[in-house]
Amino acid sequence: MEREKEFEIDLEEGYFIVPSPIGRNMNLSLRAKRLMYVFFTLPPEWDYSFAGLVAIVKEGKCAVRTAINELKEAGYIDVELNRDSKGLFKYKYKVHRKPSLERNLEANNPTPENRSTDNRTTENQQELNNKKLK
Repeated sequence: MEREKEFEIDLEEGYFIVPSPIGRNMNLSLRAKRLMYVFFTLPPEWDYSFAGLVAIVKEGKCAVRTAINELKEAGYIDVELNRDSKGLFKYKYKVHRKPSLERNLEANNPTPENRSTDNRTTENQQELNNKKLK
């Protein structure tokens, strides 16, 4: 039986380029920035768990927990509380490339490529332009 991962990472097709805003974010400590780098550079089959993270970094549990909390406060990590098959509470961490505020803004203000087009046709637009000229 496959063990469920504690962390879900927003990975792209097998590679990751650290977004500049993470590195430039003056509100994130170097520890939190490094943890983001670790999240996105580990292979998808890796054990994405708190214990797995602690096992591969020099810092201890307290430092990793502090960095995770910092990333949660900054909106890079969302936390979900669920119950497992035994009824025990389990945390699920979703790690994102962008903070929640930025993701929400993008969702509410789609890019020009994603915006729905008006129902007006080019004929209607020309008709409006002609009326303005007259």
